[in-house]
Amino acid sequence: MDFCIECRAIRAAKSSRVAAVKAGQNWPFNMLNKKNRLGNSDLIGSLAKKGKQHKGEYITFRFARKKDLPSEFAVTISKKIAKKAVVRNRLRRQIMEILRLNLDHLPLSIQAFLIARPPILQASYKDLNQDILQFFNLFSRDAK
Repeated sequence: MDFCIECRAIRAAKSSRVAAVKAGQNWPFNMLNKKNRLGNSDLIGSLAKKGKQHKGEYITFRFARKKDLPSEFAVTISKKIAKKAVVRNRLRRQIMEILRLNLDHLPLSIQAFLIARPPILQASYKDLNQDILQFFNLFSRDAK
């Protein structure tokens, strides 16, 4: 039996996380919903080859429009950009969080493959957010 206060806190946090996941919540993880993640590698490959392209300052967007389905996104950060996995994962998490928070600003359904560009290492969270919102604004102009 645990008498350590820290052990009780850890056990309580684990049980609340499990309950939240069973309830369909993403707590405490702020990830992009599974329905909004592009997981099919064949589809990602076809987007990379045949999709339309938009180059932002920090991210290149390869995309195609979809009908009547939720928007889907995939993010890649090459080892050429950042050698350390910690840096690549931090950038990927930041981009996914920005997508999750701004998904409501996208009027059309799209499939997009986001490719990081070298200047991303000097970019702040605010800069990345602005780059992604500029991409989303392309579609709000097309929807009108």
